[in-house]
Amino acid sequence: MKKEKKDLYRTKRRYLAILGTIILIMAVMTILSLAYVGKWSDDGRKTNAESYEHFERHYVFIADSEEDVFWSKVYEEAKAYAKEENIYLEWEGSGITADYSKAELYWNRKS
Repeated sequence: MKKEKKDLYRTKRRYLAILGTIILIMAVMTILSLAYVGKWSDDGRKTNAESYEHFERHYVFIADSEEDVFWSKVYEEAKAYAKEENIYLEWEGSGITADYSKAELYWNRKS
């Protein structure tokens, strides 16, 4: 009877040791993974933060075609003015295959 209890006790200790080892390995792997991901995401934030420009305002220039000489000239002049005034100006409406109205382009841009 004592031998059976001893064997049962040893078996339980062996299982607990195995379980403890598995938990320890998983904890170490989790910590290393979090450290790696944290470093990776910090590097990304540093790189992106340095490359962003901050503007006071953002405007969208909506015209049918960039090929139209008149609207291209208007956009270039507006872009030059926007640069002086710290405004971000972008061209919207060119290269779109569907036929959207200017109002639809405006509301799609806002959402």
